Amino acid sequence: IFGQRLEDTVLFERKFGPRLAPLLVEQCVDFIRERGLDEEGLFRMPGQANLVKELQEAFDCGEKPLFDR
Repeated sequence: IFGQRLEDTVLFERKFGPRLAPLLVEQCVDFIRERGLDEEGLFRMPGQANLVKELQEAFDCGEKPLFDR
């Protein structure tokens, strides 16, 4: 997913069912709606580098990790 064109990701994920956006985008939006709307400065603070890397690697391996923190 990371490091490839968005169009390639969308075409690949369509094999598993109709989607308007990649699963990663849907999960991010859902997480922000559920837990981030009341969080001040949500987009001003960088994520923890090791956690971000773990999530990227999981998505790149075809996993569907849960966003729990």
